[in-house]
Amino acid sequence: MLGVVGWWAAPPLVALVSGYAGRSLGDKDSIASVVSMVVGLLSLLVAVLFGTLQLRQGGQPSALSSADRREQQAAERLGAHLGRSDRLWRIGDRRTSALALRVHPALDPPTPPTPVEPDVSWWRRLVGRAAVGPDPALPTFVPRDRENDVRQWLRGARDTGGFLILVGNSCVGKTRLLYETARAELPDFTVLAPDLGDGGLVDAIAGATFPLPKLIVWLDELQRFLPGPYLTADASPITVATVRRLLDAPTPVIILGTLWPPYAETLRADITDSPDQPRPGQRRPRYPEAVDILDDRRVRQLRLDTFSRGEREAAARLAGDDQRLAVAVADRDYNVTEALAGARQIIDRYERATDEQRAILHAAVDARRVGVQSPLTADLLRAAARGHLTMVRADDGWFPGALAELTSRTRPQDRATAPLGEVASDDHRAVLGYTITDYLHQRLIRQRRAERIPTLTWQALVAHASGEDLTRLADSAMRRLRYGHAVAAYRRLADAGHRNAADELTDLLAEPDHVERLRADADAGSREAARRLAYLLARRGETEQLRTRADSGDGPAAAMLVELLVAEGDIEQAARRADAGDVMAKVQLADLWSARGDGERLRAWADAGDVLASVYLVSLLVSKGDEAGLRARADAGDFNAAHTLTEILVDRREVAELAARAYAGDVYALITLEKLPQAVVDAGGHGADDEARSELTDSLTGQADLAALQAHADAGDRTAETRLVDLLIRRGEAGQLRTRAEAGSWPAQRWLARVLSWHGDVDGLRVSADAGNVYAAHRLVDLLAEQNRGDELFAEVLAGTSGAARHWLGLLVRQGRRERAARIRRHGLDDTDS
Repeated sequence: MLGVVGWWAAPPLVALVSGYAGRSLGDKDSIASVVSMVVGLLSLLVAVLFGTLQLRQGGQPSALSSADRREQQAAERLGAHLGRSDRLWRIGDRRTSALALRVHPALDPPTPPTPVEPDVSWWRRLVGRAAVGPDPALPTFVPRDRENDVRQWLRGARDTGGFLILVGNSCVGKTRLLYETARAELPDFTVLAPDLGDGGLVDAIAGATFPLPKLIVWLDELQRFLPGPYLTADASPITVATVRRLLDAPTPVIILGTLWPPYAETLRADITDSPDQPRPGQRRPRYPEAVDILDDRRVRQLRLDTFSRGEREAAARLAGDDQRLAVAVADRDYNVTEALAGARQIIDRYERATDEQRAILHAAVDARRVGVQSPLTADLLRAAARGHLTMVRADDGWFPGALAELTSRTRPQDRATAPLGEVASDDHRAVLGYTITDYLHQRLIRQRRAERIPTLTWQALVAHASGEDLTRLADSAMRRLRYGHAVAAYRRLADAGHRNAADELTDLLAEPDHVERLRADADAGSREAARRLAYLLARRGETEQLRTRADSGDGPAAAMLVELLVAEGDIEQAARRADAGDVMAKVQLADLWSARGDGERLRAWADAGDVLASVYLVSLLVSKGDEAGLRARADAGDFNAAHTLTEILVDRREVAELAARAYAGDVYALITLEKLPQAVVDAGGHGADDEARSELTDSLTGQADLAALQAHADAGDRTAETRLVDLLIRRGEAGQLRTRAEAGSWPAQRWLARVLSWHGDVDGLRVSADAGNVYAAHRLVDLLAEQNRGDELFAEVLAGTSGAARHWLGLLVRQGRRERAARIRRHGLDDTDS
């Protein structure tokens, strides 16, 4: 509107939108809000007349200032959003729709036998508590174990704002828990729920200068709003600046989001499959903007799992007032929230699906497996499903009926259980595409993770995907050694002018003249050319050429050479390179031996004075609980071991032993002892008062106690999280470490992956990897290669696990099938390879 009326209309229009927002967002005084709207409308009308007069007289408006443009954008975006949903209500208002906030509706209960007389009491029992609750479409809310944590956080954020993320799998009740607790704790807060992927609306509101009311920004399915692989082609992410502006707003703004664990881990993932990797202790996030948002100190993440035993018992007690809840509690195959969401019916529809229907569903899952995040168009599904048909279909007449049945919601038994959902356009006039239901998606992703994707399906996905979907598809094809499909994807990207696609395509084709140009540029000092050349040579298994370049001081070539030697089992040659001074070889081997629990190899280097090996060895001894080994190294003069042992003694308040070590010449013990209060020293630690004893721990940890450290970590302090995990490892608190790993703590996940690897627990690593632990995925393929489990390693190649292809090809070489490995390295896999 501003673009038509002119710059002079900006102030009254902003006043209008602000007044309307004041009525719908703040809703403090309905009469004042109406007056504000009337004044705004009159002002806007005057502005329009004035603007028309100015135009007739030839007047030219001055250019909008940047602040005015931000106001205009915010007004237009907010006005469009309000126009679609009439108004924004307070979260505590009965008119606030839980379904509009994407709380999953519950299935209707079974229809009871028709009585002779109308059974009014049955209807009352059916609706029960839900009838007096916020939304009759919802079943009775069951108190959750995490509810108190969420409530406390919301209370603390009432005045200061903040960002809370509930992390958990599909159908565990994340959105419902946020809805119920926000209604109870923040009833006077207005809620803004942008459409999925519409981060631009949030950006516009954050960038405007008109005052915000107390506001909840509702970001259910947070991955659809963060910069990363889950944005659709037409989506706009929220920015780091937006989050900071909202959290710094004068009035409190609370951002609430939900996220699946695999999505959280993917967004936090580091770049680990690049030849230009960082040194240990450094991080190179794949999606740095998403990490900046997730790691903000004001972001709190809480894990929500499926119903515990206590929660099931609470549900059973409430079931007498709600038949839907009673049916869910009685279902022993599914948990309560899953049953309420129709998980049984969803799976039943999948199990009884026809060949054509199942082909469509498998095509949809395959598209998601390889990175297609946009709505799946009918054309894409029709073409991709042909790869999964088991019978001849001469034409496409089978498709409309099969698609209609999968999306059907017309019959009562189909409500909320359609395997496929329609994705509507903003004006709800058209279907943009389809998406697989969350619960079925999560189930089939696990079941089909290692299924081979048919060539027809690959071809259809490459032909119909676009933008970032096509980039992710190309990368996925590379990890699965399907070079032909990667070439086709990169060609489409290059033709569209996509950045870096042309380089990726020429590297993949590796024509001789291109390789020579890379070699010349690398020799001339181009690190980018050296990186690309090293990756190309490693992918083709050109060990000798890599060795020649590594010996001449080429860093990327040295890194890739060691990876290739390790994958092919030539550890001794890699060790010789390390002994000869190859830093990258030493770093990679130290990390490998630590992950495999090979203390003897590390000990030999550490005894020779290698500091890096000492660090890895001490970490290994502590993680394994080998205190005797740690003491032996400390007594032998290993400073890393002495420092770590001092930390352990301080944590246990073993002042007497600390003093004994200090008198024996342990420098770290002496320095620490001198920092302690005399009361602690005199009492030997254990007899001191609580305040003095807490100072003992504080002298090293920087926190008063474990609880305080945990509070800081839970509040999003990444440094505190790392120190907390270190402390839990020293204390041998395996249970707490596992809990934190499952909740998404990357230091705890790294510890868990290594422990599982030391025990050779392939199944445990696979479960942890499927839950989103990228460290477990890396250790899984390493362990499978170490144990020569070729079939399982090949399954990880089909699943697209990072590093699996390199290890599998290396295993082929170790098994004497070098020619086959060379062929696959050059040309990739086809449908006959296994």
